[in-house]
Amino acid sequence: MEQEKDEGNVEYKSQLLNLTEERIQQLMTQMAYRLVEGKGEAIYEIGVRDDGTLIGLPENDFNESLANLKNIVENINASIVHTSIKKVDKNGNMKIAEVTIRENNTRTKGEFLNV
Repeated sequence: MEQEKDEGNVEYKSQLLNLTEERIQQLMTQMAYRLVEGKGEAIYEIGVRDDGTLIGLPENDFNESLANLKNIVENINASIVHTSIKKVDKNGNMKIAEVTIRENNTRTKGEFLNV
């Protein structure tokens, strides 16, 4: 994949593990920004480094990362609308996910997310 861009609605995350409350707040702010950039839609690539390298995650880390992402999504009043999972190694032990997130339509047009 190409290198992650600072602007736009696509965010790469190598993993989302052992998150502190402070880190969760940072991730919520970052997700709100990506949603604004995408006019209400963001795409998160889990198991991908910022330089675009597909590293994948083993099953337990993969599941924890997706659970943490879901928690962040719910905390900013958004929803996961699609998840695509791919294996990135021959044995199928390392996975990546592309997750499409949309903000819930509870705001008036033009209002920004408050995190």
